[in-house]
Amino acid sequence: MKGRQGLIIRKSSRNHTVTVPPENVLAFRVQRHNLDHRQSKALNQVAAVCGIHAQVMSAARGQFWARVEGIGPRDTHDGLWKQRSLVKTWCMRGTLHIVPKDDLDIFAGARRRVSTDRESQWMKYVGVSYGDLDTITHAIRDTLDGNALTRSELVKTIGKHLRPKLRLLLKSSWNELIHPASYEEVLCLGPQRGNETTFVCPKDWLKSWRIRLTPEESRVALLERYLRVYGPSDRLEFAAWAGLDPINARPTWESVLDRMIEVEYYGRRTWLLKDDLDALLRSEFRDPVRLIPNFDVYLAGRDRRVLTSSKEEHKKVYREAGWVSAVVLVRGRVGGVWSVKTRKEKLLLNIQPFAEFGSDLRRFVEEEAETYADFLGCSSGVNISWSTS
Repeated sequence: MKGRQGLIIRKSSRNHTVTVPPENVLAFRVQRHNLDHRQSKALNQVAAVCGIHAQVMSAARGQFWARVEGIGPRDTHDGLWKQRSLVKTWCMRGTLHIVPKDDLDIFAGARRRVSTDRESQWMKYVGVSYGDLDTITHAIRDTLDGNALTRSELVKTIGKHLRPKLRLLLKSSWNELIHPASYEEVLCLGPQRGNETTFVCPKDWLKSWRIRLTPEESRVALLERYLRVYGPSDRLEFAAWAGLDPINARPTWESVLDRMIEVEYYGRRTWLLKDDLDALLRSEFRDPVRLIPNFDVYLAGRDRRVLTSSKEEHKKVYREAGWVSAVVLVRGRVGGVWSVKTRKEKLLLNIQPFAEFGSDLRRFVEEEAETYADFLGCSSGVNISWSTS
């Protein structure tokens, strides 16, 4: 069978494995991430794919810009705090994401505990039990009922009813003891009050919202979303992306296996939903170059060997302390990193390419930069510098 650009797709009759070129995998993922070209889509449609990473809000706005035509920075704000069609909460890997209101129990609910879940290494290390987390979650639910509280107000209120060790852990800036309340969907982030974030209860904040799925159903739904965007993949990569213990993720993975097909590329055994196979075989790139911001969800997949060509490039993208660089995406691979600042209404963009960019690729970068300048409201144009260090 012939795939894109005349490449041969080999199908093994022995184990029903389909072998595809890495280019097909990359083109498939770029398309599914809405990064092959910008489209006129609602923000909640884009966030429904696999969430928008929101530890840094400027990066979250940039991820929407990279995917949606004709939006401005205020659109994310309005979707979160005016229309409330979007919600900001902790979910995959215990990190903040923006997800559609109606999909909260897929993204956050997938991390709700089920009876077969093992305690995490962090819980064992600090000596916290599931019973302790339940106590804190119930206290948060009761405290937020009809209220919007800052973190300091929430910690002060519920800390009165906890033993000293939990009170101390509750003050951690990592919010480890608050995260489980978001997974149980009794807490999400509300609008800023001055310089402080507020917490609200979804049933109060998100009108007409309700939990529809059990934790097991949420995990299956999340796995399906994952495979449709990061596939083909395997169970360990799914668990790492979702922030689940690999053992805890096994029942979810096995429950979907009969709807998967085995795919081999780069000598790896991976799996894809069967009804996505035709899309994988026919996938092609539309826009060869895209600028995507730091922490972009495209870079959150665990199959990173196909994105960069060397350890040095990898370190420039996936940096210390969990920082992920803004990158120039060239046909699905990282072709360089970029940084930006503004001066007197002008966008100053610095590109550090990993390989030589010809005139055609540079033209695409210039077009992307001009679009980004318009998004940020930089009325004096763009200045692009290319560096090698």
